[in-house]
Amino acid sequence: MPKVKATKLKPKATKAGKTRAARHASKGKPDSRIPFLLDDKIDFCMELRSTWQDAVKDETVGSFYNKSTNDFLLQFGYPPRLMDWKPDSWDEDDLNRLDEDDEEDDGLDEDDAQEAGPSTRPLQCGPADTEEELDAAWKKIIDWFRNNRNSTGAGTGRVKTASALSKQFDSIVDMVPVKPRCQHEDQYFSTKYYEPMVKALFNSHFEVISLMWQASQCSSDPPDLTALPSEDDVHALAAIIFEDDTLFARIYNDWLQDYRTLKEEVDDTYDKDMDQYCKLVEAANEEKTPEYYDRMWSQAAYFLYPFAEHLQKKLGACVSILLTAPVGENRGAIGMKSIHAGTMSNVRSLKWNDANWDGFKAMEASFCRFGGQCYTQEQRAACIIQTAATTSELDLAGKQQSLSPGFARVDALPPAGPSPGLVTLIALSPSDAGAF
Repeated sequence: MPKVKATKLKPKATKAGKTRAARHASKGKPDSRIPFLLDDKIDFCMELRSTWQDAVKDETVGSFYNKSTNDFLLQFGYPPRLMDWKPDSWDEDDLNRLDEDDEEDDGLDEDDAQEAGPSTRPLQCGPADTEEELDAAWKKIIDWFRNNRNSTGAGTGRVKTASALSKQFDSIVDMVPVKPRCQHEDQYFSTKYYEPMVKALFNSHFEVISLMWQASQCSSDPPDLTALPSEDDVHALAAIIFEDDTLFARIYNDWLQDYRTLKEEVDDTYDKDMDQYCKLVEAANEEKTPEYYDRMWSQAAYFLYPFAEHLQKKLGACVSILLTAPVGENRGAIGMKSIHAGTMSNVRSLKWNDANWDGFKAMEASFCRFGGQCYTQEQRAACIIQTAATTSELDLAGKQQSLSPGFARVDALPPAGPSPGLVTLIALSPSDAGAF
């Protein structure tokens, strides 16, 4: 049966469709790039998500999309739906024909399936059936699964997985351990013996020649060629890397004699580096320690400010990132950090936290009180970096019934799930900037 590309067939334009097309055009996207599914139609796709994931693994997405489109049209019908018509159940001949058509689509990956388009025509879907409506429904379904494959909600739009985004962010801020590289024997040998055997001799030659050159540049008299390095001086410097040099010959002979031992040493060093690398990778997936969170808390401004600065340029907005969490070095008290990008347009050129100090401190107190309602006493105590002093204080605090409310210590309600910290991103656009 011939295949029809869904991209060549569009549903009839409506007022709502024109509105969506204008919105997509303003974002630089073609119209109908992201078809919309609403209400019970989204529930229909949500129920098939696990089946879709299995089809992707088995490379049978073509069959999945064809069957899902038929089920979709049988359940929701063609617009406008005929109220007095209900689809009949499929008979055995229809099911056999559907299976034969689907065999042609097995072995397709995601991109191939989208390129091929739907190949199975709808079965007993009523008198209003058209290939255009089939292709429109097929396109909506395939785009929904491609754009919402990893999201937990029912919204539309392409969503990246949290793990993929975390890896990209970690690599940007140098939080990903670097995989060691196995050096070649001569590279390892040069690295090991450069300091004791080469550097001192090279530096002495280079210093003499550099001083002679600087003296010739400072003189206002015509350059004295005798003051410049002689050919012997240049040869003495260059001979360090020549094979006829005694130093080079001695190093090279040592290299030949120690090659086998050196190769074993290179392998041992590489194995140790790989063991350390594997430990760091495994530690990244393990439960984080208070020391880890305390270290990351202290480095938050380092890796978040470039992100805030990028958003400022990308959105044309003043950006503030607020973080609140139990601070390990402050005995688990709720604390706050903030990162700001964007300044006032006047000569003072102040950021928000400096331009409105009283308002910023009020916001800080409010945000810390909110953070206090997101962590239990046990969670805050677990964030404390254990020392002899903090251990005795915890024992004393455990005898008390509760902590008195305050700026940094408030009674807490359990959060919905474990979280090392809360983050709020504020982006103030030029139209809302006001005093900015």
